[in-house]
Amino acid sequence: MRPRQRTLLHSKQNYRSPHGDCLTSLAGESVLPHESSGSASEPSPGPPVLEDLIALFFEDAQQLGEVQECEADQMPWRYADLLAHDGHMTETVEKLFDGPVDVRVLDRRFDQPFYSREITLHRKEDGQIVQYGIVRLDVTFLDDDVCEEILAETTPLGRVLIEHNVMREVQLSALWDIRVGSRLAEVFQCSVGTRTFGRTAMIYLDGEPVIELLEIIVPHTVRIDFGASA
Repeated sequence: MRPRQRTLLHSKQNYRSPHGDCLTSLAGESVLPHESSGSASEPSPGPPVLEDLIALFFEDAQQLGEVQECEADQMPWRYADLLAHDGHMTETVEKLFDGPVDVRVLDRRFDQPFYSREITLHRKEDGQIVQYGIVRLDVTFLDDDVCEEILAETTPLGRVLIEHNVMREVQLSALWDIRVGSRLAEVFQCSVGTRTFGRTAMIYLDGEPVIELLEIIVPHTVRIDFGASA
């Protein structure tokens, strides 16, 4: 499938985040609302490359953490239940907590035609953080209304795709055993070296690989205390 020809994103139209940041459309100008600390690289064919996603928002990958690939049977079963599947994490954590989650965007960037953002998901009822994530997507494959809602940064990505009934397929790429680094520890409000788990996944729209995901569970989400040296 060829990317859709999109007048919306190739005009001079601007978008604004909920915080008032101007997100200029992909018309050739600089479109970063502020300078991200990471560096951009073109997505590689095939599954998401972990190092590429981390580099979007981290100059030093160690600030995210020490990461090793693992299998589902090497993870505590609660983490495996949350991560080892071909479904949306939005739905998974909402099922876990029997209620909706909100998204908070920590940083974002445009690298034509890719929109990337660094996010956390929080329980709506009390604001408790439950997940960290990095997403990169090719906006040229999105319909105008879907694209506008994603760029509004007020609704989790998975919920936008579900509510707009976008034809999609989520494919798990890899599972990761993570010892939390300094900046991720600040986000999670935990000790550096705390152990948690995450995954990379790809979302296909109409059969095309469009959305790359890195999704990391906050350690206390599943009430397992590994400690800093576990």
